[in-house]
Amino acid sequence: MRIIIVGCGKVGYAIAQQLTQEKHDITLVDDEPEHLSRADSTLDAMCLNGNGASISVLMEAGVRSADLVIAVTGVDETNLVCCLIAKSLGARHTVARVRNPDYRRDADMLKREIGLDMVINPDLAAAQEIARILSFPAAISVEPFAGGRIDMIGFKMQESDTILGHSLSDFHRERAAEVLICAAQRGDEFIIPNGSFVPQLDDRLYMVGAKAELHKMLKSMGRSLQRVKDVSILGGSRISMYLSWELARTGTRVHIVEQDHDKCLRLSQELPDAMIIEGDGTDNDMIRSENLFGT
Repeated sequence: MRIIIVGCGKVGYAIAQQLTQEKHDITLVDDEPEHLSRADSTLDAMCLNGNGASISVLMEAGVRSADLVIAVTGVDETNLVCCLIAKSLGARHTVARVRNPDYRRDADMLKREIGLDMVINPDLAAAQEIARILSFPAAISVEPFAGGRIDMIGFKMQESDTILGHSLSDFHRERAAEVLICAAQRGDEFIIPNGSFVPQLDDRLYMVGAKAELHKMLKSMGRSLQRVKDVSILGGSRISMYLSWELARTGTRVHIVEQDHDKCLRLSQELPDAMIIEGDGTDNDMIRSENLFGT
């Protein structure tokens, strides 16, 4: 594939590094020569110094014949304009990194109006991952499938688990829940279990099912399903803001500790249901006085 990557910071370089290893034809565009110098000397890619939102620069990069344009500069608006121009000039597919929370409700409209094929928001993705893990406190990993309709959770076997020492066929005979135990890890060995598989202590099991069915299965195993009701977040970053919105959907109370006064004001406006505390999250006296970690 012919791929143009606009923005050669850490993200752009990492993407280019991966794609060149896959033998794609890569062109890197950045308006800072020093950003391109490392890529020019270490990657099998063409490097072009210029503004990625410029028609002439994109034309020089070969946008008319590009299979994919990926815009990952540090400025959301530049990424959006770049993809809009690239699409109008003939690029088959466009992907933009958009991190500003102000655009969180506009993702579908951006795809429709600008012709974006994908909007990537790493801060939102990180917040959603944290929220998924909090939805299954007993799990060590949670991966969504089918648009979030089902999840695959991973958990480590404990002595109290009722499934311990019993074959999967015996355990499933009770039909405690409609789930599938699809994989297991025992030490360094990965196993696709069948009905005769017998979980052992410290095995890691991976189970797929709807959220309600997974909760039923964990409950039948004797796991505590106490819901996370309060969460304390140190730092008022974009991830904190996105995470607060995600947790609000489940009725989870959120406390955010942030030192910067202006950030606290913005957080209080954007998150009216969260408790915003102006202070140092590493201050033990402040933590004890607010009982942040006792919730």
